[in-house]
Amino acid sequence: MICKCGYAYSKDWNKGFNDAYLVVKDADYEAFIQAEIAISQHHNKNSEKFVGLVAEAAAYTGSLRKCPMCHRYLLILPDNDKAFVLAREDE
Repeated sequence: MICKCGYAYSKDWNKGFNDAYLVVKDADYEAFIQAEIAISQHHNKNSEKFVGLVAEAAAYTGSLRKCPMCHRYLLILPDNDKAFVLAREDE
């Protein structure tokens, strides 16, 4: 994904984001919490089951990220096939 200013989010993907927030649809919140509980109760973090639980929880999530260059917000919806560049705080 590329911001309107030209910043490519993918180039810093592995560095993490300082200004990123988890987004969960209201309708999916309870299912997401249940999925997170299942992850926390599974103790073998190297198992296929654990990976499946993480994938299940991740399917409910999107993110809100702030561009480090121009400070616009990028909203990635939980279904992960749509992203929107939003206005900067000062616009």
